[in-house]
Amino acid sequence: MFLWNSIERNHFLIRVYKNFLKLVGITRDKTSRYLFRLFQAAAYIILGIFLIDISSIYFGNAAFGQFGDFFGGVANPILTFLTFMGLIMTIIIQKKELALTRREMRDSSDALRQQVINQDKQRFEGTFFSLLAEHNRILNNITYYPENYSEKSMVAIARSALIGGFYLSRENDESIHEKKEKLLISYEPINQYFRVLYQILKFVASNCPSSTVKYSCSRSLLKETNSSKEEKMYTSIVRSFLSEDIYYLLLINCFCESEDDKFFKYKLLVERYAFFEHFDPYRKDVIRMVSKLLESYDNKAFGDKG
Repeated sequence: MFLWNSIERNHFLIRVYKNFLKLVGITRDKTSRYLFRLFQAAAYIILGIFLIDISSIYFGNAAFGQFGDFFGGVANPILTFLTFMGLIMTIIIQKKELALTRREMRDSSDALRQQVINQDKQRFEGTFFSLLAEHNRILNNITYYPENYSEKSMVAIARSALIGGFYLSRENDESIHEKKEKLLISYEPINQYFRVLYQILKFVASNCPSSTVKYSCSRSLLKETNSSKEEKMYTSIVRSFLSEDIYYLLLINCFCESEDDKFFKYKLLVERYAFFEHFDPYRKDVIRMVSKLLESYDNKAFGDKG
């Protein structure tokens, strides 16, 4: 009989506890359980006072009145203390729930920020690879070798005309500036290619998600900051398509005698992305013109070799 009563009592407490949780809510720690124990203690004390009052009425003993006054004087502070503790625990629960809410909002904000970053990167790469496809199309036109290999490509002809066999020590030879003017005027398809290449480098500097000059790409920032690893990765993809002839012509195209030159920003971009890092102009006889061209570029343009 006692075992049955114990089981019934446990079932009753479980039902009460479930209803209590529906009322106050479930916390991720043991706070709701502690509140329930406070509720139990208060309920037992109230029940005890109620039974004592009933007994005093039944037995009619004046001593019960004195005991009731004493017990009431003791129980009231206890109940007040339990109420105060319950209030404090409720505040603690609210504080913890507020902290969890803030954490979830922060996580949600971080996820949203990462989503925006991914979308920016996708948009950037979509435009970048479209520009790269146009770059490769134009590059193929100026570097294409016909089936008859005795014929030369346009860049090979231009390189031979502007660089091949040229010595600054010769009299009446053209200056580098004059060679550059001839390149700009006489070889329009090559100049179109260099314009596309410039736009790609400028686009990477201005729009790459991790760019250190993003949205500005000013001359001062290009000189004062280094490229990020992500910028270098994209420009290295572009650089991988360049031939030796293109390198020589690019040296002339971006040659600047002063910062007032309209090609100076182009030169800064070439230096920023170490465009001549894998270019070896000394594989053949050193030409004095090439030496002077190399001296006009910052060491950054040659990467680890600078």
